[in-house]
Amino acid sequence: MKKILIIVIIIIFIFLIYLTSIDKMIYYLNLSDNYTNQQENYSVYYKKYLESKQKLEKYINEFDLNDYRITDLIRMIEENKEIKINNKNQTIKNALIKSDLITLSIGMNDINYKIKITDENKLYDYADEIANDMEQLFSLIKKYCKEKIVYIGLYNSFGTKYDEIFRYLNTKIEILCHKYNIIYLNISDLFSKQNVDKKQMNEKKHILINEKLIEKLDF
Repeated sequence: MKKILIIVIIIIFIFLIYLTSIDKMIYYLNLSDNYTNQQENYSVYYKKYLESKQKLEKYINEFDLNDYRITDLIRMIEENKEIKINNKNQTIKNALIKSDLITLSIGMNDINYKIKITDENKLYDYADEIANDMEQLFSLIKKYCKEKIVYIGLYNSFGTKYDEIFRYLNTKIEILCHKYNIIYLNISDLFSKQNVDKKQMNEKKHILINEKLIEKLDF
């Protein structure tokens, strides 16, 4: 009995050491095609939230995706783009591997470009192409990141005429998120009909996205 008791105590002791040594700090990577040039965007607010909880290990927002489409980000990952952060080299694959959390916002440039030049009847075919590209991107990111990924849904900045196409595409992307175990964050309610005269992604909406992130994540 004494031997069994000693073994149990040792096991409990080892387990307690393990619990106290678990890395609880969050390595946070934001990949966005729209908000990187704004000083106060949703990722900055969430970074500040993690800092307030003393949970932030590192925050990376320097992979500038302005004007990028989904295929551009895919190519960036495949080519393992390298940037400088505080005079240190940082590759995107390394950031993906080390991340405890990735917030991903891409696809707006794809759909916005086509809405401006494409016949309305062909938009659904193009939405299917976007979804196919998105699946390739999700599969590639999941190859490197095994932790939490949040995809921030697309929003309609063109008025109610295009509500249905955005709903169609967001639904397809949400299905892909479930398939790849990615958290889908719906932000279409931030661009409701009563806000039709305020379609731009302003500071207030970034604050609301941050609040949605806090609700969805359990760090």
